[in-house]
Amino acid sequence: MSSGFAQLSAVFFSEILSRKRQRAVRVASLRVADYTPPAARPQGSAALKKVEMDTDAGPVELIVKVLAQPHDREALVWRLLAKLPEAPVPEIHHVEHDGSWGTYGVILEYVPPLAEAERWDPAQCRRIGLALARFHAIFWGRPDQVPAFLHTDDARLAPEKVEPAVRRFLDRITARKHAALSAVVPDVFAFLAKLIGMDREFFDRADPLRPTLIHAALRRSEVLLRPGSAPLEPVLIDWERARLGTAAEDLAALTASLDPADRPSAAEALLDGYVEGLTAAGVACETPVLKRELLRRRVLLVGAALPGDCRLYVQREGDPAHHGWCARFIERTHQQVAEARGLLETIAEMDAI
Repeated sequence: MSSGFAQLSAVFFSEILSRKRQRAVRVASLRVADYTPPAARPQGSAALKKVEMDTDAGPVELIVKVLAQPHDREALVWRLLAKLPEAPVPEIHHVEHDGSWGTYGVILEYVPPLAEAERWDPAQCRRIGLALARFHAIFWGRPDQVPAFLHTDDARLAPEKVEPAVRRFLDRITARKHAALSAVVPDVFAFLAKLIGMDREFFDRADPLRPTLIHAALRRSEVLLRPGSAPLEPVLIDWERARLGTAAEDLAALTASLDPADRPSAAEALLDGYVEGLTAAGVACETPVLKRELLRRRVLLVGAALPGDCRLYVQREGDPAHHGWCARFIERTHQQVAEARGLLETIAEMDAI
């Protein structure tokens, strides 16, 4: 079956479905089309195909994700996930990682984007927290059981690097650029000054949570809700950045990606569901420790992103082609800074108890 990804034939899918269902399945007709991900999901390096089939077992819809050779690592991640029944992922029909043929990819159940997921209500967020905890619990505190290729330092956010990056930005910004930013987002400089004024422990402290396998690029767009189930079942996609890490990294990134209007209630529901899920899985984790680390990670995400976003704004300011982006930057930055300053106050209150 090593050449199947190139052909995507009825015979190829008949073999896959027969093996998956452990009985012969005949594909009567087959339709293959390029699949455009939802607008919220950034385009990746993979070629996505949607496959619709009429079979003697009924209609079947699948997604075929063909990976370029430099990204073959993702196929290894999917192969691992296929062995983990607890993992909240779409049903995995086939994984291919064949260096001799140069074919890498995965064939998954098709889970469509749902209008109901456009706004994440607390009940949905709680279920997503439960699902994420179920996944994290698999390897919680057992890094020796995580495959070696996932022991990588390719962290998207290295906390100890945030403070020097912010200092470089503040030291090198010109008076003209400072004035341009101060005119539209004056609070950004007060926040950055407060951030670099935090003690070294805020940046350099060892993560208090035990390591586990994490998604490491978890955003709202990487969470789908499977239709036909009541309640809707969350599944996670796009695992190319998976690695050894800690729970707060996934929780912070997911929370930060939510709509600001939804975020306060969503963050609370996610954390409540997550803690409940860990408890159900028999994982011991102190909720105050998890919450503080989650808040710290959220603040650091804002601090890590602001210097680059601010530089981009002063480059694009006044360019009609980027008017929409600049307007969104101003609104988003006001929201991020106000929220991050509030999080710092909450951390200070927790530390004072």
